[in-house]
Amino acid sequence: MFIALDIFREITHNIDKELDAWLYFLSSDEPEDIKRVIEAYPAFLELYREIAEFQRRPEELIAMYNETLALFDKNTVELMIEEQQEEIKKLAEEVRNKKAELEQSKADQREKDKELRKRDEELARLRREIERLGGNAGE
Repeated sequence: MFIALDIFREITHNIDKELDAWLYFLSSDEPEDIKRVIEAYPAFLELYREIAEFQRRPEELIAMYNETLALFDKNTVELMIEEQQEEIKKLAEEVRNKKAELEQSKADQREKDKELRKRDEELARLRREIERLGGNAGE
């Protein structure tokens, strides 16, 4: 739900609910509005005191803002590190899989080479046999 605070102030004159108090708190810095909010909901007094203190000593607010930014930066860096670590894990797994595939391919190639050598040996043996038989036929 969206409420335009300027329109709220134009159409609302009573603080009947806590929501009204919050909307006045957010939309008005008029002393009479502040007084009405505090009279209706005394808990807002502490919030107004904190705001007044920030106006008197803005360096405290700036320090809080800087701390928040530093924490945000730290959290952002930590998130980026976590994301990069996940990416590294994923890539490492891919490398392991590729190495396993490569080793399997090498093993398959060695087996094929072994089979090819056997066939070459058998072919050479058969050629020798043919030559021997061809040489015996002429005798």
